[in-house]
Amino acid sequence: MKAASARKVTGYVAAWLVIAACAVALYQRAASVPEPMEPDELSRTARQLASDALEAQRLAQQLGTGQLTAHFARAQHEQISQDLDDIRKALDRPPPTGALARVERLAQAARRLDEVIKTVPSQMADAEAMARVSDDEGSIARDIQAGGGS
Repeated sequence: MKAASARKVTGYVAAWLVIAACAVALYQRAASVPEPMEPDELSRTARQLASDALEAQRLAQQLGTGQLTAHFARAQHEQISQDLDDIRKALDRPPPTGALARVERLAQAARRLDEVIKTVPSQMADAEAMARVSDDEGSIARDIQAGGGS
């Protein structure tokens, strides 16, 4: 009986040691600094942001001239907003060496575009407001492209 009891205790100790080792490994992985973004990935992220700004600009132009339904425009703007979430997550990673200023400019452009996009639902029926939104979105796209985004 004592041998079986000793094996049982040994099994429990071994299981707890495995759990502790896994916990330490998970903690080290979570606490480690993420890998820096590759320069090509930063370029792709910049192109995606510029593309989203141009798409939003075209949507605002078409919405302002009555070429789109409000439902379609709302759905497209939600998709762009989701893309911007992904872009912001990508830009939160450590930047490639020497690209911190570019990442900061892109992050600022993503914030500006998101702010403009959030104004669209309340202004969909106002053609002049849509023209201003379109101009703002075009300006953001040009800023990104001028900064080496495409």
